[in-house]
Amino acid sequence: PALMVDLASARAFAAWEAARTGQPWRLPAEVEWEKAARGVDGRLFPWGDFLDPTWCNIRDSHEGSPRMEDVDSFPVDTSVYGIRGMAGNIRDWCVDPFDASGPDVVDGRAGPPRVDQGARTPRVVRGGAWPASRLYSRCSTRSRTWSHDRATNLGFRLFRSWG
Repeated sequence: PALMVDLASARAFAAWEAARTGQPWRLPAEVEWEKAARGVDGRLFPWGDFLDPTWCNIRDSHEGSPRMEDVDSFPVDTSVYGIRGMAGNIRDWCVDPFDASGPDVVDGRAGPPRVDQGARTPRVVRGGAWPASRLYSRCSTRSRTWSHDRATNLGFRLFRSWG
């Protein structure tokens, strides 16, 4: 996983990868991240509704100190869409400004983007992480952080639209 990357650097990498490959790579919107993790049935974890801590990389996953692991170390932590590591390992940047009321969804679709006030607006981060508890590994868990933050449990993944 890519980690210790602030939001601007993650966005810059996405733009570079899009230019390099000719594909529309970008960071996900919060609702896109959640659907990729939960599927259409709203499961609690990428694989279903029950958590065994050995299925994803969280604080209780192994003996000793928690630590980041290779994404292939926890093959059960795979969503219905084949995306790995969404319940554990690192949290992911989303492009949305954070709003405590959650993402806007209207008739099953993402609502209009929220007003972005730049550095004065905290950003959404999603996903479980290696130092997180069971509660924070659920796909519905959302966090916020400032766009300039870097952390050993915060990184990004790239998305692109199909079709």
